[in-house]
Amino acid sequence: TANNQIVGPDYPYLVGREPDIGDRAARAIELLETAATDGVSLDEMAAIQLDDHPRRVERIIPALLDLRPAPATADGQLLLDRVRTWDGRCSVDSLGCAAYMSWEYHVLRAVFDDDLGVVLAREYVGSPFSWHALELLLRAPDDRWWDDRTTPAAERAPEIVAAAFDRAAADLRAVEGQPRRWTWGRLHTVSFRDDAFGTSGIGPLEWLLNRGPYPAPGAAGALNNTYTRFARAYPDPNDPSLQPVGFGRVFEVTNLPSMRLLVDLADPDATRIVTTTGNGGVPFSRQHGNLIGAWLAGRTVPLPVTGPAIEASVVAQLRLVP
Repeated sequence: TANNQIVGPDYPYLVGREPDIGDRAARAIELLETAATDGVSLDEMAAIQLDDHPRRVERIIPALLDLRPAPATADGQLLLDRVRTWDGRCSVDSLGCAAYMSWEYHVLRAVFDDDLGVVLAREYVGSPFSWHALELLLRAPDDRWWDDRTTPAAERAPEIVAAAFDRAAADLRAVEGQPRRWTWGRLHTVSFRDDAFGTSGIGPLEWLLNRGPYPAPGAAGALNNTYTRFARAYPDPNDPSLQPVGFGRVFEVTNLPSMRLLVDLADPDATRIVTTTGNGGVPFSRQHGNLIGAWLAGRTVPLPVTGPAIEASVVAQLRLVP
């Protein structure tokens, strides 16, 4: 599953609330059906796990282009052009993904912040439901949601969409400098922090225990679901001491696929795995963080299953003797 609803509306028992709207599941089915013409290999399954295409853009981008937005700045127009020619993939070097995601962040806030207020908007903006609402609203350019309640004018979709490109470009230039640096990996980073002392504020401890930041592929809503929480950019009504992050940290990864597992049931010892950090939780261990590079690059390591294969793979043993 991909957090989608797996039962119909007539199912009598509660399975869960607020399932994913189904884009990740649909993308998985699409790729599986393509691969399954001659069977699905481990390599093909690995490629599906690493797919970095957020399927919603197939619907949202044509709708926003139909509005013929006219950004007021050259940088805003550059972002629009990059979105127009984007291949829909979110690799770390993608200019188009950075352009689209920056615009999406700003347009969602422009549409919903003034109507919902901080408490509701911080929970809603950036959710799959907000993406779906944006798609519907782009097809209804005169809907009242487009109007900015903080201004006397009555705004429509083309003005709000264009202004979001201008604001996104201004933020990118302020944070990253020249447009050639506006890549997804510079915005979308992942850090691995120790649960106990990783946010202690003690510099030497954090340096010793934490790893990152690293440029991260994937995106919220892709099968490689490296998720970000826009709530971090809002004040927290339950914790006034918490400072909202600025645009430069909005796309830091907060949730990710912590383990990838590939299993061939016809050949169990061909199983492969990767975790986000490594096998060792001790900072001075050579296994501490030794799988981060493999996880970022989409590589896996062997995971023997049967007794003989496990014995053949042993490199060290720890014996606990009473």
